[in-house]
Amino acid sequence: MTDLAETQAPRAHARIVYHGPVAPHWEVYGDWGDRQVLDEFRARVLARLVLLPRDDPQFRRNRERIVRDAERGTVVEASADASASGLVRKLDVDAKAWPMLAWSWKVERPVAKGDVTRKSGDDYAARVYVTFRVPPERLSPFERMTRSAARAMFGDDVPDAGLAYIWDSRAPPGTIVPNPYTDRVRMIVVESGSARAGRWLSYERDIAADYRAAFGEDPPPVSG
Repeated sequence: MTDLAETQAPRAHARIVYHGPVAPHWEVYGDWGDRQVLDEFRARVLARLVLLPRDDPQFRRNRERIVRDAERGTVVEASADASASGLVRKLDVDAKAWPMLAWSWKVERPVAKGDVTRKSGDDYAARVYVTFRVPPERLSPFERMTRSAARAMFGDDVPDAGLAYIWDSRAPPGTIVPNPYTDRVRMIVVESGSARAGRWLSYERDIAADYRAAFGEDPPPVSG
């Protein structure tokens, strides 16, 4: 630690609180200090907490299993009880060289309260996350500090940015909005409503183009 860091007085104080397995799982409370510093800290910390490592407690009340489907053969079936169910795969991929992402899913029904435009509606029957590792030189000093703090708490799997492809209940496909908890994640609606629930649907996305549309810059490497 430098002499400058040792002698500087704290500018603010915040608490990071885990609320349990039902969303919203986390909140950051500012106790005192510079409001701008607190708001920026909250935004950056929630950017990491929204995309939690796979061993987080919220994933305990769920089930994933390999099953045989009459239409698609071997598939992964996931279910959750007032929680979240997910599978994570670590990657290290150049998004500009390998930009295409394809997947298929089938949901029983969309979440009735799901609404990508509201914090209380951040709940979806299905979503696919693509996470990114932003090089340090593209981060501000404040962003580098919050990333270091988040990784010290939750490990190196914590990403720097993300795209979330979702099945919403209301917003039309093609909608792109910031995640209600952090501006480091963009929500992209690829399916909406219940009209096509109960059937297999396939998608193909150019994640490099989607990242540019969402963040206004070239994508960094994909981390998962």
